[in-house]
Amino acid sequence: FRDLHYPLRRQRQMCIRDSSHLERYKEAHELCEKAKEINPNEGLIYLTEGKLYLAEELEDEAAISFEKAIEINPNIEMWYMIASAYSESDYLIEAKEYFEKVYQINPKYEDVTEKLSVLCLMHGEIDNFFKYNKECEPVSYTHLRAHETDSYLVCRLLLEKKKKPISYADFLV
Repeated sequence: FRDLHYPLRRQRQMCIRDSSHLERYKEAHELCEKAKEINPNEGLIYLTEGKLYLAEELEDEAAISFEKAIEINPNIEMWYMIASAYSESDYLIEAKEYFEKVYQINPKYEDVTEKLSVLCLMHGEIDNFFKYNKECEPVSYTHLRAHETDSYLVCRLLLEKKKKPISYADFLV
């Protein structure tokens, strides 16, 4: 009898959890509005608001907030932070667009070539992958493994496999 009610109980718990998320989002939006009233010319407020919208999967609202952040702070750091926000939320097409803008401003900024090479590989843009990859600084990725995402892990493994010749043994289970 208990097992029959488990799905209903689980569904109720999920609804309660979702409503608590909604309350936190609502509170966070209210804080962003208050912050904008105090300092309407602070781009980081709009960046934060955009990240919040991405967490809620409200792409259009996030884009508006990010555009406002760029309008206020049109510097390379803001472009990079927005690209990273999109990337962290798995909006990879948008992330690539913003990382490309960073690259146009300064091809040596942070790890932009690494980010672009991975995104191009993920999207099957092999020519662009090689373009950006050849500009990457040689880096050991071992320090990233503890917190890398699945997509980065796949790309890293593909890149490592590319470095060594493929043999028949690679296809054996």
